[in-house]
Amino acid sequence: MDGRQNDFVIGVFPRVGLRDARVAAAEARALVEQGIHPAKHRKQTAQAQGAERADTFKANAENWIRKNTGPWTPRYLNQVTKTLATYVYPKIGAHPIKAVKPVEMRDIIDGIRYRTERPAPTVAKLVKMWCSAIFRHAIMDLRCENDPTSPLGRSTKGVRVKHKTPIGIKELGQLAYAVEARAKGDTPVTLALKLLAHTFVRPSELRCALWDEFDFDAKQWRIPALRMKMGEEHLVPLSEPTIQLLQKLRAMRPPNELRLFPNVRTPDKYMSETTLNRALERAGWKGRFSAHAFRATASTYLNENDYHPDVIERQLAHKQRNAVRASYNQAAHMDKRRLMMSEWSMEVETALNAAREQAKQQAEATSPNTESAVQVPRKARTKTLLRSQPH
Repeated sequence: MDGRQNDFVIGVFPRVGLRDARVAAAEARALVEQGIHPAKHRKQTAQAQGAERADTFKANAENWIRKNTGPWTPRYLNQVTKTLATYVYPKIGAHPIKAVKPVEMRDIIDGIRYRTERPAPTVAKLVKMWCSAIFRHAIMDLRCENDPTSPLGRSTKGVRVKHKTPIGIKELGQLAYAVEARAKGDTPVTLALKLLAHTFVRPSELRCALWDEFDFDAKQWRIPALRMKMGEEHLVPLSEPTIQLLQKLRAMRPPNELRLFPNVRTPDKYMSETTLNRALERAGWKGRFSAHAFRATASTYLNENDYHPDVIERQLAHKQRNAVRASYNQAAHMDKRRLMMSEWSMEVETALNAAREQAKQQAEATSPNTESAVQVPRKARTKTLLRSQPH
């Protein structure tokens, strides 16, 4: 080519058979007739195939995650990363993203939604949503041409989350005592559940709390926006019983510990999501109450006892649609919120003390009364035994 003689090696015999060599030689001649150098064409083809192999679903997913790290909370980032690593990467992570088929996505999603042990329709919906976003991101980068999750339509409709039914204040006291009695005193887990009862924050907001968020002089807990579901900083007035619980917890921790609830197995992480609910189950409340239900319990009681709805909603950190009103409520209701939280804490403590007293009375009623039992003198018992023996 180009007026010069060129050599093109097809392969080594017998690794390349005669039939395959003839076919390859014919293809090489066809390329030469088109003015294409066979060796250069082979190199370009290999490079293209290598680039395609490197342009995998996992590589594109990680690129999509990196670009979204800023807006996401650490908890959401961890949820996305772990879910994809668990359910998606083992199936299609190494596949070129442009080669992923709708049937593969259907098998992944249905495998989550209809699995024999613990079907997870909500997780299936999230996986479809995230994978669709990854494919659309790759389309914008010209790395694939379509989204294979699109033909699946709404087949992954999620289920509405149903939190446990709220309980009355008397039952709340009984629950707190059951947890306390099961653990034979206060432990970090029992203190966490009691703090949820007093503050009714979301479980994740308590589990991931840091000591520097608490101002004991001002008697308030400032939860940063990054950890809030609605993305806004939240203030929690601290009642005296709540402060006492926090001080008790602080005494259980090393002075340099930053977290309120470090993970027992992995101290550089937080208490797991399931720990609190497992403690409730062990205390006898399985299927009847969850860590999240403290919020509904407090809300129901406070609404039934004529506290102002705006004060309750603000303390629950529910989103206020009107931005001006939201700003006003944050400042204007703080005194009312402090009073409400103090009165609520006193109700919780009263109910817990009543449950303790009731348990004490029941224990005394069922235990044998040693003072009233008829005592038989030792000598009399000996004589009785002698009489009963045959002569």
